[in-house]
Amino acid sequence: MDDESIKGGAKAVEEMAKAAGKAIDAGRDAGGWLDKIFGTGIEHAVARRWSDRELTKRVEAAILDWERLELLMQKVEKRLSAKGIAQTRLPPPKVVLPLLEHATMEYEDELHTLWANLLATAMDPAEMQAHRKSLKAHEILNAAARAGRAGHLANGLVLLIPEPLISFNKKNSLSRETVGKLRSILPEDDHSVMVSDPLEVVLDRLMAGQNTDADVQYTVNRFAVLREVDGGTEEPTRLFDLDKSLSAYFAKRREAEAVFDAKVIQLKAAITKAMPGSLDNATAVLATQSGLSAQLLMDLRDRIRDEIGELPVTIDGWLAWTIAWLDKDTSSRDALLGDVLKSIIAAVGKTANDQLVEGDIAKLLPGIRAWITGQPIREIEIALGGTPDSKSARTKRLCPRARELVGTIIPRGLSFTLGLISKIAKGLDPFETQLALSQQVVEALSAAVRKGFDTPEKLFFASQHKSILSRVQMHEAFANRATIVFGQG
Repeated sequence: MDDESIKGGAKAVEEMAKAAGKAIDAGRDAGGWLDKIFGTGIEHAVARRWSDRELTKRVEAAILDWERLELLMQKVEKRLSAKGIAQTRLPPPKVVLPLLEHATMEYEDELHTLWANLLATAMDPAEMQAHRKSLKAHEILNAAARAGRAGHLANGLVLLIPEPLISFNKKNSLSRETVGKLRSILPEDDHSVMVSDPLEVVLDRLMAGQNTDADVQYTVNRFAVLREVDGGTEEPTRLFDLDKSLSAYFAKRREAEAVFDAKVIQLKAAITKAMPGSLDNATAVLATQSGLSAQLLMDLRDRIRDEIGELPVTIDGWLAWTIAWLDKDTSSRDALLGDVLKSIIAAVGKTANDQLVEGDIAKLLPGIRAWITGQPIREIEIALGGTPDSKSARTKRLCPRARELVGTIIPRGLSFTLGLISKIAKGLDPFETQLALSQQVVEALSAAVRKGFDTPEKLFFASQHKSILSRVQMHEAFANRATIVFGQG
């Protein structure tokens, strides 16, 4: 090993020691509070007295940002104090560990407060008195089946209600039993949820001319592709007979059937307009699963097909290919990254009121490359044009651009897009024509980028060494894997 390598290794060890020192100080401050959650011994464990190595690893792995943990502690204590709770209970670790993980990586105040409220509720002894009915096996299977039918590429939430539904009319006052039941389910500051038919929402937006609304586009795209597969029939089928929908029922109750019929006519017109031509079955299935425009998927398919023989052969190459495509194709960018556009604006250093222009998406590529090559958050922030060493602004030292990238843009937008590209590319089977293109690279594309690796080998290595919790350390371990396997330098 040469002098340069030794110096580089020494510097890396020094930086890791500094970071560890900060974590120790923060951990010692929060250790007493963690005792209330996990029981005695956590303060010592987090302060590196190593009374329980396994426990230490699990707690530390769940805490991404110690400053967010401190804020979480303040919010939880405030909520418990407001409810007059002095003695708390120990919630199960299987609840607390994921909750800590999400709370300490959440930088939106409202969402962070929701996590704090959940933790406070879990620590409330009164929750032990709430008699909740366990779901039966068939109920869980039914819920899972309904979620599963949306397809593996679909995004959304499944709301599971483990309590029997409670109904009452306005004329009768609630019984004491009903009030007690509601209090056992809902926290004191909870709000009622208005349940409405999503189809009626879409119909109303169409009537208002909101044709580019995301929910409208999603509904129209899925109906258009399903109708195309069904043979383009205009006659009502079981799927398209909207007279049997909840919206139609409400319209009859309100004696507003004529208005509803007009809305349906407009929806059918939008569906007919969106119906694609020459649609192959694989693309149709993908469109119904994702809710994306069939035209977008066909254009992407044709783009990949036209470049067979010159397609990227590395994960980095596919990233550059994807970013270049999304940077120039604004309609595809908005459809695929619409949910994270605000985060992209923040990650490239623009203000909240700015709009993305050509060239902005390309600014993400250096940061993504830093992420998949094992660079720490600070280096990712610098790659995105941030100033993590700023002496004037504390918020800049928190690496906000890098956190938007790795906490929102990659997991919620880019990994979905790469998964789509991977599925279409595999369906075209370019591997015999382009021998240099590895099927492993294509298959690992989405997962590797989401987890922060630039080769399938590193992704597989990480799956085999789950005791290494840090992405940066995983890259270092992979680089030194000969030492790990053979004990050689």
